[in-house]
Amino acid sequence: MSKTARKESGYAVGVQEFDWIRERQAVYVDKTSYIWKMVNTEAKNFFPVLFQSGYLTLKDYDPFTRKFTLGFPNGEVREGFANSLYKYYMEDYVGSQDTLGNAFHDLRRKEISFEEFIEAVRRWYAGIPYSITDKNQNEQLYQSLIYAALMGYGADVEAESQTSDGRMDIALKLPHGIYIIELKYGKTADEATDQIIRKDYAVRFAADQRPVWAVGMNIGQDRRTIDSYRIVQVK
Repeated sequence: MSKTARKESGYAVGVQEFDWIRERQAVYVDKTSYIWKMVNTEAKNFFPVLFQSGYLTLKDYDPFTRKFTLGFPNGEVREGFANSLYKYYMEDYVGSQDTLGNAFHDLRRKEISFEEFIEAVRRWYAGIPYSITDKNQNEQLYQSLIYAALMGYGADVEAESQTSDGRMDIALKLPHGIYIIELKYGKTADEATDQIIRKDYAVRFAADQRPVWAVGMNIGQDRRTIDSYRIVQVK
């Protein structure tokens, strides 16, 4: 649904006025906006909302632990959800998403180095409006934004994957290698890279034949973009 249509209806959560419905002979239900509203207000656990809305489906069941595994039904839904979430989170900035997307696809085709990709991420972060970064001055914000953007491009990417000694911020898997990314805010890139090495995050990919790199990036508190990074091959 376009911004114009949403303004015409007067509701951002998918409830249209009667005249709007009569003219278009349709009712639009904006699931992503509804979910975003739920997550940011009264909902304490948004997974039931994602399941009921159809964004998540049952992937597995363990009868011993009686636990279900939920996941996106297919890549199209996964990418669509990421793109929608990205647009609602950064609606006024979404135009520059294409710049980062182009850099990612160049990286995937090995047309640019990972260092050049980081420079694209640096410029992308630098262009995010102050009104967005001022609300959440922490590494989780920057992690969430890059994860949502990469997922929207169809990247094979994981966030907060658990290991025996902690959680990886982001694991980006490309045909030619795996990049474990650790983000810090107001610290140093060395601290971020050392954490990946010290906690041996790469062990998660021990059976994978691809090389693995540890990528530490620090977000400067003043400029609010990447002010240093370090890349070390760990496998």
